[in-house]
Amino acid sequence: MASSKAGAGVLQPAILATVVLLFLASPNLLHALNIPYSTSHGPQWAKIHPAFYAVLGVLAAQACRRKAFTYPAFALPALVLAGAALLAILSVSLSPQSRSGGGELSALIVTFLLPGLLLLALAHASARTLEALPSIIAAILAVNSITAIFESLSGLRLLPFVAGDAILAFDKRPTALLGHPLTNATLTGAWILVTVMRLFPSRLRSWPLIICSLHLLALFVFAGRVALAVTLTLCTIYVVSYTFARMARGGGGHELLRLGMLSLLILCIALVGWQSGLADLTIARFSDGRGSNETRLAALQMLSELDAGHWWSGAPVEVRSALQARFGSPHGIELSWVALIMTYGLPIAVALLAATIAVFATLILDRGVAALLVSIYFLATSFSSLSIGSKSLLISQFIVILLCIPPQR
Repeated sequence: MASSKAGAGVLQPAILATVVLLFLASPNLLHALNIPYSTSHGPQWAKIHPAFYAVLGVLAAQACRRKAFTYPAFALPALVLAGAALLAILSVSLSPQSRSGGGELSALIVTFLLPGLLLLALAHASARTLEALPSIIAAILAVNSITAIFESLSGLRLLPFVAGDAILAFDKRPTALLGHPLTNATLTGAWILVTVMRLFPSRLRSWPLIICSLHLLALFVFAGRVALAVTLTLCTIYVVSYTFARMARGGGGHELLRLGMLSLLILCIALVGWQSGLADLTIARFSDGRGSNETRLAALQMLSELDAGHWWSGAPVEVRSALQARFGSPHGIELSWVALIMTYGLPIAVALLAATIAVFATLILDRGVAALLVSIYFLATSFSSLSIGSKSLLISQFIVILLCIPPQR
């Protein structure tokens, strides 16, 4: 009995430690620690993110305790996603046509198997553990945004900007704690959306507004065009619809005053970003996408070059590399869903995306409208970039962010 209680006492902190590892152990940090996570060399075990091994340890401990799920609704979609990932891994392992030195297998494990197992672990989390998640993620993202602003103003960089084997010294966007600037922008935008939906219905307090302002400044610094545009669009839709819904119930001019104050705050932040130079990279990327728009068009054109076998089981790495070179997209296939089709074939791509959407649908049913808007944000940002089409932690990180939203009553 004592050992069981001791195991239970260790298990919940282990879940939280795994979440922290998921956010802070970025590919950039692993590179700085000489762990060949993103490079083309090194042992295969190093290609799997440390959070995966932590989740396996948590699940093993949970299996030894043999306790029922705390949140049984999470278990089925978690198993569906994990099952889809395992079938994809088996298919790739048995099909030499699709192999690329193990990179595709590690991408399936990290991008799709890890979030399925993570949600399964979180289905065993206590209510107190889930209640601690918002504070932990808020602290991590606040420090991340402050770090990004400091990097932008000082020209220093906490972590190297790495892409595979290369260090991108020419790119001036900050990496902060979370690594790639687009990952930073995506997660920062999602947290702004969560914060606004939690903050606006209540009394507008100064401290949360200051933190939200820092996140918005950081979003300009990261220069993620899609993340910035979708964040501002969804926040506007939520705030305006909430304001008019309250007015229809007799809220009166007070709600319009709150809306006006928030609009003025956003305008002031934009002016600060412009005058301080923090928004220079964002302005530059909106005026000149540096070929990113062309690479997205190239991704669509590549699909027309696939034959029936490629559509069924994916194109070999040599074929994908040749197509990328031909269409001027040497750094990757810049649309995630196209990348999945070209790498694994249409059946596997559909199965993985359908299982992922099932996970998000379950969390939407549990967490409500706020989770719906965050899920729309995830789809808009991830489907318009490489993101989950490669080795990515985004699905796992968004699961955690969705669980930071209070459940429906």
